[in-house]
Amino acid sequence: MKDLYGSGNKFMKGPVYEAFGRQSSFTILDKTEHRSRQKRIAHVFAPASIAAVEPLVKEQVQKLLHVLSKRTNQPLDVMEWFRIFALDVVGSVFFGHSFGGLDNEAPPKILYDLDEVFPSLLIEWQFAAIRPLLLAIPHKPMQHFLRIASEFYDKYGTEKFNEYIARHGRSGDRIDLLTKLIAGSKDYGPLDDNEIVNEMTNLIFAGTDTTSNTFTYMLYELAKHPQWQKQLQAELDEAVLEEVPEYKHVMKLRVLDAVIHETLRFHPAAPASLQRLAPSEGGAVVDGIAIPQNYIPTQKSLILADGFLRLKIISM
Repeated sequence: MKDLYGSGNKFMKGPVYEAFGRQSSFTILDKTEHRSRQKRIAHVFAPASIAAVEPLVKEQVQKLLHVLSKRTNQPLDVMEWFRIFALDVVGSVFFGHSFGGLDNEAPPKILYDLDEVFPSLLIEWQFAAIRPLLLAIPHKPMQHFLRIASEFYDKYGTEKFNEYIARHGRSGDRIDLLTKLIAGSKDYGPLDDNEIVNEMTNLIFAGTDTTSNTFTYMLYELAKHPQWQKQLQAELDEAVLEEVPEYKHVMKLRVLDAVIHETLRFHPAAPASLQRLAPSEGGAVVDGIAIPQNYIPTQKSLILADGFLRLKIISM
């Protein structure tokens, strides 16, 4: 893992990253260009910046609790509600306002559009040569499918960015992260508007399903292991917390921490292997295995512990 993904590694991102959206800090393949972009946006994700937007997250958590409290005696599709919640958090933190799913107690249209974007991006990347021919076919459903990614960036990226500038200007005093992204790094300067749009739009992809999937699997594992559900509830009761506590009041709760980390270990949010290319000059050696140059290595299989939370609790 450290050889492939650790700091200062020699492996470049594989070509599949080009299918994950427009050029941003996540999808840029060239290491030098990526390093330059990271320097210009690192301040946005610094611990102090993330801590500053905690009130925005707390507001959406309170809305989610309100929605769920009205449905306590009903079966729930928790994944749908967690997707709505995660999307509203992303909107509030990165766009200056939520997408309104929790306020309206229904999935916003962007959620349905989001489901269509990834297949469209994959086709756009994998069949770039014949895509213009497909677009020439006068078949509305096909044209909609092929254009949805570009339309998504225009509607939820460029338009939302321009609306934000119209409302708050470029030097506002808001605490959301878009304000920091527009202001830019003091040492390395700001991004241009198109780069900002790509970064913020790709963050919709990065922050929605990863978060909602993790929350869903956490409840799934707690339902499978009621003994841990009871221990977690006991720990939270003993801590005497407010309805939506601050992070500093829960960060040291051992059972909660273990539940979160074990959920991430058993159900990592990455939708696929994060492809890497072996260095073009001489290849590499990973765990004693020679990897030819420009070869795409895969992670070795890992033997996971049998039983939820076993490793984490033993290590306490």
